Formats: sequence, C-alpha cells, structure tokens
Amino acid sequence: FQGVTANGAPYYKSLTSPVYMYYDAHCAGDLSGSARWIIDDDRPSLSAPYDLDGDGNCSYIARAKSLDFSKPPKGSMWKMDCGGVWKDLWVALVRLPTTTTSVTATSSTTTTQVTTGKPVIINGVRGPQPHLTFVLLGLLGLLSSYQ
Repeated sequence: FQGVTANGAPYYKSLTSPVYMYYDAHCAGDLSGSARWIIDDDRPSLSAPYDLDGDGNCSYIARAKSLDFSKPPKGSMWKMDCGGVWKDLWVALVRLPTTTTSVTATSSTTTTQVTTGKPVIINGVRGPQPHLTFVLLGLLGLLSSYQ
C-alpha cells in the first residue's frame, strides 16, 4: 500500500519492480470507457481524478473492470498484455492464514503471533505467462492492507 489517489482509491507498488496497481475510472482522459483496476509501469497521479498515468489513452500492462474503487477485486478476469497479445486470466487475491510461532526460553514461554497478511495469486483456468507471474507476485507483495 502506497497511499490514496485523488479519486479516493488506494494504490500499490511492487516490491520488486517499478510497477503499480491503481483504480482509474476513465483511463483515456475523457468520460468514455469503463472503470478498471490497472497494473502499469507509470506511477499514478495523486491529483488527477482520472487518466492517472496522464497518457490520454488506456495503455497499461493489465486491467480488470470494476466499479468498486475501495480495493482490487478479490476474484476477477484480468486482461493482460503478453508480448503484444492480450490474454484473459482469472486472478484471485486471498490472504495467507495467520501463523503462530512459539519460542521457549529457560524461565518462561513466549508466544509470538505473526500475521502474514499478504494476498497471493491463485491461477485459475489458464496459466499466466512467466513474466506476468513475476510482476504480479512482486506487486501483490505490497498489498498488506488488502481486506
């Protein structure tokens, strides 16, 4: 989680590459088109209400149509650019379970609860391209506030 854009939606940045996930109601800069969550290598504007990458068209790595700007869809069909060919891929975001670790000291026992809280991608019907898997897994490593 990096912050909130002017449209009130959260945006996220990959831990491993300069790739972002954000919500854009009108990525072409006009009021046409449908609202969507976008994965892009352009950092989203924090002041623009739409066309957050400022390019005047809908150019990005991947997108999922959505009317919910509060968080990325937990399960959705994403359109992804695989070397110039657009492919559909079902992506589900889920939280890893909470794990508990016990540490025993000589005089007492301490239990520490570690919450992973990071969503992971579960591949659906079709397998993603290896480079997209890397980008998405790196990106989703930062979705620690995802509910």
